[in-house]
Amino acid sequence: MNDVANMLQELNLDSAKLQELATAAQSNPFAAFSKIQEMGISSDMLQKIMKMVMSNPGEFLSMAQEAGIPEDTLSNVKEQIKRFM
Repeated sequence: MNDVANMLQELNLDSAKLQELATAAQSNPFAAFSKIQEMGISSDMLQKIMKMVMSNPGEFLSMAQEAGIPEDTLSNVKEQIKRFM
């Protein structure tokens, strides 16, 4: 399991919650921030997660696929990540 997956598991973020985040992020990655706050993730933890995702987006996207996030949602999220890279 990768570092992001380990961290998400520690936060008790299951596939359903990951799908909620992906849906929020597919049109605008910053839209997921409010969803993250609703889930009780601290800003420090969010910074750690974002650093890991931005340093290795492919690993994060692979994990999202394994979590069952639909391919069209992942494609939209990939496009949003490219805008910030």
